[in-house]
Amino acid sequence: MDGEMKENETLREQIRSLEEANKAQGQERKELEKRIKKLEGEKSQLESRISNQEDKNKQLNDNLKELDREQDASQPSSMRKLSVLILGNDAISRGNMIRNMPKTRAYLLDELEAIEMNAYNKLGDNTFQNLLRVSLYSVSSGHQIYHTQGREQLQRLISLI
Repeated sequence: MDGEMKENETLREQIRSLEEANKAQGQERKELEKRIKKLEGEKSQLESRISNQEDKNKQLNDNLKELDREQDASQPSSMRKLSVLILGNDAISRGNMIRNMPKTRAYLLDELEAIEMNAYNKLGDNTFQNLLRVSLYSVSSGHQIYHTQGREQLQRLISLI
């Protein structure tokens, strides 16, 4: 009998300790759920702030573009500076860029107002040769875009490539 009583008492103690552990885990779980709710609220606030900031940035960019256009229009044509950046990427085809880099392509076209040269093909072995020809010829229209004054120098330069 004494052995059974001791065993029962031991089991009761184990049950009490398990109940206390369950109670502690329940409290920890409630605290974690509160923290999760708080973090989710902070996340939504941050997302809202980011969205507002993006809207402000877009509005500022639009205003800056409009201001640049107004300044360009107000200056005489002889005072205007060309603002051209030629970015050549001859390491990837246009089709591969459309498939594999859609965000980059969208940024270039939408944000930087880039122009794709659909009818352009590789002309040389490296970027310099290809971009030099692009800068000398208008590929889309097929017209030469340089003055006749420097035609000989340009032809000599092309022949060296």
